[in-house]
Amino acid sequence: MSTCFQALQRMPMNRTGLKRLRSSGRLPAIVSSSDTNNVQIHLCAKEFGRWMRTGEGGMIQLNLENHGPMMVSLEAVQRDPVTRDFLHVDFARIQEEEMA
Repeated sequence: MSTCFQALQRMPMNRTGLKRLRSSGRLPAIVSSSDTNNVQIHLCAKEFGRWMRTGEGGMIQLNLENHGPMMVSLEAVQRDPVTRDFLHVDFARIQEEEMA
Protein backbone atom coordinates (compact mmCIF):
# COMPACT_ATOMS: atom_id res chain seq x y z
CA MET A 1 0.00 0.00 0.00
CA SER A 2 1.40 3.40 -0.94
CA THR A 3 0.62 6.79 0.52
CA CYS A 4 -0.41 9.69 -1.70
CA PHE A 5 0.43 13.38 -1.18
CA GLN A 6 -0.56 16.41 -3.24
CA ALA A 7 2.53 18.52 -3.94
CA LEU A 8 3.22 21.80 -5.69
CA GLN A 9 6.43 22.78 -7.41
CA ARG A 10 8.27 25.75 -5.91
CA MET A 11 11.04 28.10 -6.91
CA PRO A 12 14.35 28.21 -4.99
CA MET A 13 13.87 30.42 -1.92
CA ASN A 14 16.00 32.17 0.64
CA ARG A 15 15.70 31.57 4.39
CA THR A 16 12.90 34.14 4.83
CA GLY A 17 10.85 32.66 2.00
CA LEU A 18 11.15 29.18 3.49
CA LYS A 19 10.07 30.45 6.92
CA ARG A 20 7.02 32.07 5.32
CA LEU A 21 6.21 28.85 3.51
CA ARG A 22 6.42 26.84 6.74
CA SER A 23 4.29 29.33 8.67
CA SER A 24 1.56 28.95 6.03
CA GLY A 25 1.38 25.20 6.80
CA ARG A 26 3.50 23.96 3.90
CA LEU A 27 6.59 21.77 4.16
CA PRO A 28 9.48 22.38 1.72
CA ALA A 29 10.89 19.26 0.12
CA ILE A 30 13.04 18.08 -2.76
CA VAL A 31 12.75 15.09 -5.08
CA SER A 32 16.12 13.87 -6.29
CA SER A 33 16.70 11.57 -9.22
CA SER A 34 19.79 10.15 -10.84
CA ASP A 35 18.70 10.79 -14.44
CA THR A 36 16.81 14.12 -14.20
CA ASN A 37 17.16 17.41 -12.37
CA ASN A 38 16.02 17.71 -8.79
CA VAL A 39 12.49 19.05 -8.32
CA GLN A 40 11.81 21.46 -5.47
CA ILE A 41 8.32 21.05 -4.06
CA HIS A 42 6.17 21.80 -1.03
CA LEU A 43 3.41 19.73 0.54
CA CYS A 44 0.98 19.95 3.45
CA ALA A 45 2.95 19.76 6.71
CA LYS A 46 -0.08 18.50 8.66
CA GLU A 47 -0.67 15.54 6.30
CA PHE A 48 3.02 14.63 6.32
CA GLY A 49 3.17 14.78 10.12
CA ARG A 50 0.09 12.57 10.39
CA TRP A 51 1.69 10.04 8.04
CA MET A 52 4.95 10.06 10.03
CA ARG A 53 3.10 9.42 13.31
CA THR A 54 1.41 6.31 11.86
CA GLY A 55 4.82 4.75 11.27
CA GLU A 56 3.92 3.53 7.79
CA GLY A 57 6.72 2.97 5.37
CA GLY A 58 6.99 2.00 1.77
CA MET A 59 6.54 3.95 -1.41
CA ILE A 60 4.89 7.35 -1.57
CA GLN A 61 3.03 8.69 -4.56
CA LEU A 62 3.43 12.43 -5.11
CA ASN A 63 0.81 14.02 -7.33
CA LEU A 64 2.74 16.93 -8.78
CA GLU A 65 0.99 19.57 -10.88
CA ASN A 66 3.25 19.67 -13.98
CA HIS A 67 4.95 16.28 -13.65
CA GLY A 68 2.01 14.00 -12.95
CA PRO A 69 2.20 11.26 -10.35
CA MET A 70 5.64 10.02 -9.35
CA MET A 71 6.68 7.28 -6.96
CA VAL A 72 9.25 8.25 -4.35
CA SER A 73 10.80 6.92 -1.17
CA LEU A 74 11.64 8.94 1.93
CA GLU A 75 15.37 9.73 2.10
CA ALA A 76 15.79 12.21 4.95
CA VAL A 77 13.77 14.39 7.31
CA GLN A 78 15.08 17.54 8.98
CA ARG A 79 13.43 18.60 12.25
CA ASP A 80 13.82 21.55 14.56
CA PRO A 81 15.83 20.33 17.59
CA VAL A 82 13.67 22.25 20.09
CA THR A 83 10.11 22.23 18.72
CA ARG A 84 10.48 18.98 16.73
CA ASP A 85 8.61 20.63 13.83
CA PHE A 86 9.43 19.34 10.36
CA LEU A 87 11.75 21.71 8.46
CA HIS A 88 12.57 19.90 5.22
CA VAL A 89 12.10 16.51 3.56
CA ASP A 90 14.22 14.74 0.95
CA PHE A 91 12.61 12.20 -1.36
CA ALA A 92 14.31 9.90 -3.89
CA ARG A 93 12.44 9.18 -7.10
CA ILE A 94 11.87 5.51 -7.84
CA GLN A 95 12.40 4.65 -11.48
CA GLU A 96 9.96 2.43 -13.36
CA GLU A 97 12.45 -0.44 -13.81
CA GLU A 98 13.22 -0.45 -10.05
CA MET A 99 9.53 -1.05 -9.26
CA ALA A 100 9.24 -4.12 -11.48
